[in-house]
Amino acid sequence: MGKIKELPLEQRPYDRAVEYGVESLTDVELLAVLLRSGTKDVNVINLAYKILEGNGEGFGINSIFHHNMEKLLSIKGVGKVKAVQILALGEFCKRAWERKNIKKSISFASPDVVANYYKESIRHLEVEELRIVFLDTRQRPISDMVISVGTVNSSLVSVREILIESLKHLAVNVILLHNHPSGDPSPSKADIDITKDINKALDSIGIELIDHIVIGDNCYYSFKEQGII
Repeated sequence: MGKIKELPLEQRPYDRAVEYGVESLTDVELLAVLLRSGTKDVNVINLAYKILEGNGEGFGINSIFHHNMEKLLSIKGVGKVKAVQILALGEFCKRAWERKNIKKSISFASPDVVANYYKESIRHLEVEELRIVFLDTRQRPISDMVISVGTVNSSLVSVREILIESLKHLAVNVILLHNHPSGDPSPSKADIDITKDINKALDSIGIELIDHIVIGDNCYYSFKEQGII
C-alpha cells in the first residue's frame, strides 16, 4: 500500500487538503503529498516520517536541509528520483527564504540598485512588460506586480488598477519599471506621457512615484536621474 489513494480515506492528505486547506496538513502529510507514493513495503506516510526523522538534527521539516544524496539513499524506500526531489525541495525553500530576506533588507533609494535587482529577469524578454514596485517608508520593496504586457501606452495601462493595487499594498512610494526588447532604454513619447499620467494620479492619493526605470541591454534609463519626475 504505497500510494496515497490506497490509504484509508481519513489518512489521505490530498483529500484533507481539498476539504480543509493545505495549512491543515502536518509536516509529514505535506511531504507525503509531494512524494506521491511510497513502496510496496513502506506507504508514503511512513516514508515521509522516516525522511523527517532527520539524521541527528532532530525531527521536523528543517531536517530536509541537512540531508544529502548519500543519507537519503540509505533510507529504505528512497531511490535516486525521490532523493533528488527532496534535495530540490530543500534548495527551493532555501532560495525562497534567502530572496525574501534580501527583499526585507534592500533599499531601492537609488536607480542603479533597482536596475541591478531586476535587469536579469526582464532584459531578455521579447515583449515589453510594465511592472510596478510597491515600497514602504524606507523605500524597501513590499511587493511587485506586472501591470501590462505589450507596448507601454495609455490604452493598455490601467491607471485605476495602479491606484487600487498601491493602496491595497499599503505603499508609500512606488517605482515603475519596464524593458525595451530593442536593447535601447531611451523612453518613447508614450513612455513619458503615461509616466506623467500615473505620477499625477498617484500624487492625488498621497503616494509618490519616485522613479520610472527602463531596462535595456545591460543598461538603464532613469526618469528620476534625467529630471523628468
